Amino acid sequence: YPKSCKEFQGGYYIIWTWTNFFVFFFQLTMVLSSFYHTFSCHSPKVSENCLSLDLLGITMGLLATYLSGIYYAFWCTPFWRDFYLSTVGGLFIIATLAQFIPGFGDEKNEKKRLGLFTFWAIYGIIPTIHWVTLHPENIGDPLVTAMLPRIIFMYFICGVAFFFYVTKLPESFLPGKSKPQACFACSPGF
Repeated sequence: YPKSCKEFQGGYYIIWTWTNFFVFFFQLTMVLSSFYHTFSCHSPKVSENCLSLDLLGITMGLLATYLSGIYYAFWCTPFWRDFYLSTVGGLFIIATLAQFIPGFGDEKNEKKRLGLFTFWAIYGIIPTIHWVTLHPENIGDPLVTAMLPRIIFMYFICGVAFFFYVTKLPESFLPGKSKPQACFACSPGF
């Protein structure tokens, strides 16, 4: 990092606050996704509402992933940190508002949903490349050598998740039969 970088800008309180913020968003992603996969078999209307919540969860997960990476990668360059946090925040607002557009969760809008999330995912490559170029030795820098494989692995995991989302596996193998028959939403008492 540049020599002008303070070791802890804002102290441990800032680090603790950001870390808890990121963990909360990741947990919210998992809760909303499990809610969708548990209760979406209740009725078409409940399924549509649950899908909106699941997409909101995906949005929250992408936000937490990008904000955490950008915050720590650009820790010592406040201008770029704030710039990328703002642009990712703007994309988050657009993606969040899109969840509330009536019919956005319908099949006919699937390509729009995929396009929005694909654009957001690809946008994350820009700060990554910029972060690498900020280091004097670029790819040879010890920090870049340690972190870049992890970033690439994170994109690989996101790609696998995207694959399952697009192909609707395992649900597409047995349409209508892959939902658990004992789920709370399918019980007559619900």
